[in-house]
Amino acid sequence: MVESELDAFALCSIAREILFSVAIGSNSKTPDIVTDYWAKRRNLYICHDNDGGGARMLEKWTKLFPHAQPFPVPFGKDIGGAVQMGLNVRKWLHEGGIARA
Repeated sequence: MVESELDAFALCSIAREILFSVAIGSNSKTPDIVTDYWAKRRNLYICHDNDGGGARMLEKWTKLFPHAQPFPVPFGKDIGGAVQMGLNVRKWLHEGGIARA
């Protein structure tokens, strides 16, 4: 789960064969039926923004889905910013245990 559609697009563009990314659209939105379906999957990673809104998103979603795990980018505000700053997404996913590099 990511906050913005651009972040979801970036993840899917880079690693669509190893993950499914859902943009929730806002840190305060409640999941719709489709998002709820995907969120109930065994592996749920919350790639929240590195700001106050992202912290609120993480808190809310881990309450809704206790199996969710935080997976923030190591630098930058969000996926898009981290990619612009040179994040190797596949390496980051691999190091986090999500996928092979």
